Amino acid sequence: MKILINASTLVVGGGVQVALNLIKNTLKNKKHDFYYIISKELFEQLDSSIEEKKYCVINISPAKRIKGIPSRKLIKSIEKEFLPDIVYSVGAPSYIFFKTKEVLRLTNSWLFSDSKLAFSTYPFLKKHSTRFILFIQRFYIRKKNYIITQTEVAKNDISKRFNIKKDKIYVVPNVYSSIFDIKIEDIKKVSNKTRIFCFAAPYNHKNIEIIPEVAKELENKGVKDFEFLVTIPPDFNAGWSQKFHQKSKGVGVDRYIKNLGKVNFEEAPRLYQESDILFLPTLFETFSVTYLEAMASGVPIVTTNLPFAKEVCGDAALYFKPKDPKEAANRIFELIMNKDLQESLILSGQKKIKTFAKENEVYSGHLKVLEQIHSR
Repeated sequence: MKILINASTLVVGGGVQVALNLIKNTLKNKKHDFYYIISKELFEQLDSSIEEKKYCVINISPAKRIKGIPSRKLIKSIEKEFLPDIVYSVGAPSYIFFKTKEVLRLTNSWLFSDSKLAFSTYPFLKKHSTRFILFIQRFYIRKKNYIITQTEVAKNDISKRFNIKKDKIYVVPNVYSSIFDIKIEDIKKVSNKTRIFCFAAPYNHKNIEIIPEVAKELENKGVKDFEFLVTIPPDFNAGWSQKFHQKSKGVGVDRYIKNLGKVNFEEAPRLYQESDILFLPTLFETFSVTYLEAMASGVPIVTTNLPFAKEVCGDAALYFKPKDPKEAANRIFELIMNKDLQESLILSGQKKIKTFAKENEVYSGHLKVLEQIHSR
């Protein structure tokens, strides 16, 4: 089978890591004939083995309305020359109407899920500009597309939003890196404080601005020896960062919050090991690999009571009502005060993590789905 891997729109975020792992695995595959269309950001992270294959680097994303016109024309010309049996666009939408059967990896919840809760955190102008962008992106997702997504919840939402039959939507879960496979007995305590790790970029829908209020509620309950570890990059929106700091200082909890700044992937396992709780107050996801990383690292989870979180975590987490700092603090307090509960969540996480495929299994899963779709 001739497969055109289209990763031209991926420049940041988790999709980049997924594409990198997929490409690295398919480079070893001799069963199929591949052509890779990749962004310059992806190319910079690939080793020289890509140079032995058929590939094209796209310097300007086809998602750019005007500047992306030459890129879209180039990609169409590659399709015409290579004549693939199937196109797999690892980032959706691809902004191109291919003549070949196209499979989209669709994981952006904004495109298909109920976003009212997440939009409630956005200022007026940002809210409406985002809705306009989503309108354009949805235009490129059509009924004739085949879809790969990450959860059954997402599959149902995609089917309803785009009126795509469920037998054209396939679920291939995300996967955590094997560097997080750490034995629980190897975890070392580095502080007498309860360390509550919030490993999330400070985007609106991640809702980490709730943390000062949660910290205040914990203080009111008499908890003193704790600290929230947040990961706000120094070059992130200065206004947002200042507002977060002022809020923390205003309610008198800044001493309980420590900003680690930007955390490199290699640093993450150590930070999980040194933490007691993973706190993820997110309002909107398709799938967060952070949950899997915490489970693999033996860290109990406190997160929002939403369908995507419950599908991934099951009994490995305590849940609280979204945007409710008091209930979030109650769940954290409950966990701090109950060692047996901590052990129960950790054990559930260890069992749950075994139900997810390993890295090589997941990416071979992508190919199995492409083979199934091609044979239809």
